[in-house]
Amino acid sequence: MPKRLQPIWWIGLLVVLPIVSCSDDPASVDQTEFSWAVVPPHEEGLEVSYLNELTTEIKAGSFGKISSMLIVRNGKLVYEQYFRGMTRDQKHVAYSVTKSVTSALVGIAIEEGMIPSTEATISELLPRYVDLMDVGTKSKITLEHALQMRAGIEWKEFESLYGRPENIASEMAASADWIAFVLSQAQASEPGTSWNYNSGLSQVLGAVVEVATGEDARDYAAKKLLGPIGITDYDWDEGRGVKGNTGWGLSLKTRDMARFGLLYLNGGVWDEQQVISEEWIRRSFEPYSDLGDGFGYGYQWWMMPVGDKLASKQLPYADGWGDQLIIVISELNMVVVSTAEHFEGQTSQMREILNDFVLPSAE
Repeated sequence: MPKRLQPIWWIGLLVVLPIVSCSDDPASVDQTEFSWAVVPPHEEGLEVSYLNELTTEIKAGSFGKISSMLIVRNGKLVYEQYFRGMTRDQKHVAYSVTKSVTSALVGIAIEEGMIPSTEATISELLPRYVDLMDVGTKSKITLEHALQMRAGIEWKEFESLYGRPENIASEMAASADWIAFVLSQAQASEPGTSWNYNSGLSQVLGAVVEVATGEDARDYAAKKLLGPIGITDYDWDEGRGVKGNTGWGLSLKTRDMARFGLLYLNGGVWDEQQVISEEWIRRSFEPYSDLGDGFGYGYQWWMMPVGDKLASKQLPYADGWGDQLIIVISELNMVVVSTAEHFEGQTSQMREILNDFVLPSAE
């Protein structure tokens, strides 16, 4: 079962991780507690020389402080490496990967009829906060807007580093009621007209799930999402005004991050059980907002451009602060996962890793 952590008010205080060196050889992976086959890359059509070179470059620090990387192809674990002291049994802070999990919970609750639709307004879904929403166009904010980060609420999350007291996410985390803090912010634009990254909206989504289901979002996730796909050993910290921190509260093992990615790759099916509807996944991967340079945003999932190497041109991915990444590559029947400690504003180099090593290995 998940370990419940106490609320953590400043995101930056979450970063307590070891300094790392490579530890695991894919060929020596213990399969006893893992339900997937573990095979050499060449058995699933990957050219191992690219992956060996990738391992060498990560060890040398060419891509910064990567602590783990894993590749699943055709449902089999074909590459698994840990660096800088991390091990396969160690949980890593997932940060905003939590948002993608929260999005899945919304989809499941809609499928179960507990939430009417994404067109329902936040005022209808969270009547406790209706007085805060009855201001101008704020009353028009729907669940759809919150999922897409297009609610129009004034929120400048990227203007300072996480963990700084002036960051608005830190201000929210220090407040007595996170949901009230988010919904009391000024309305900067008409709902649905512009994209603005807002971790507070992910907390609102969690509150919607909790009100609709009558359960702590973490308990609902354990029963309806994480448990059914074999994720049982994880940490999930608390919030205020929402029981679970549904914006950045999860810590997961790298393999379990891969499980979540594989669920989406397989259209929401796990062991012949439809855990998430295929339609919800399709909608989650739709780029509703063009963020420039080929990037887009769906339902709490990002879209990454990969040049001309794939017909799709964009890959959906869950993205947590510091480069905690789950990348779904449907065209290659592949999931790529990494964890890292890039907490000081470094630019992610995952596109280079994909374009120069992972994708060429599958050609």
